[in-house]
Amino acid sequence: IDNPRWAGVPFVLKAAQAVTENKVELRIQFHGVPGAVATLRSCEANELVVRVQPEEAIYWKVQSKVPGLRSDQVEQVRMDLLYSRLARKLERKLPQAYERLLLEVIANDHSHFVSPEEQLEAWRIFTPALHHLRDAKLPP
Repeated sequence: IDNPRWAGVPFVLKAAQAVTENKVELRIQFHGVPGAVATLRSCEANELVVRVQPEEAIYWKVQSKVPGLRSDQVEQVRMDLLYSRLARKLERKLPQAYERLLLEVIANDHSHFVSPEEQLEAWRIFTPALHHLRDAKLPP
């Protein structure tokens, strides 16, 4: 992304198996703005989180000024949209991620699946890059 706000922002993909938590989520962590107010320089980063499972949710963790006369106090607050709360309010059951995919397979809906042609093209593009990384023996 070519603009000053995103300059130098690393895009890091982390994945793990055999961990104690079973969770799938996307986290976008924002860096501070150059020249920000001094009290904001040591704050935790603002973060947008999209959780796929368990308990689907979208939440935004931001630094907010603490109400009152002092202007140097900030705290992290969380604004969230938890689908489970919405489902309870509407008295509906939310299907699990794989439940939805299996229902789509049964209904012959392939819209969330990669076609064989797409899969072959992905391997054609990424295999040389993977071989290069393996041969370069770069640390993760």
